[in-house]
Amino acid sequence: ENAKKGAGEIRILIGKLFSALIDEIEEQLISLDHKPRLSENEQRIFEKLKEAIDISEGLIDDQIRSVEKTIDETVK
Repeated sequence: ENAKKGAGEIRILIGKLFSALIDEIEEQLISLDHKPRLSENEQRIFEKLKEAIDISEGLIDDQIRSVEKTIDETVK
């Protein structure tokens, strides 16, 4: 039960970290040109980076689910 709770806490933490990372990438891209908006090219770069982050987050989430499943099977 403690291990499952820990896995859930890790999932929440990772979600917060990836969200902060996405926000930081957008802020950095905007600050490059000191403009309030991203150019078309910058927006494309941002979207590609966000997609890479989303894929990474999904892979990590899959691994956490796998650990939770193993924990559930071990506890039974």
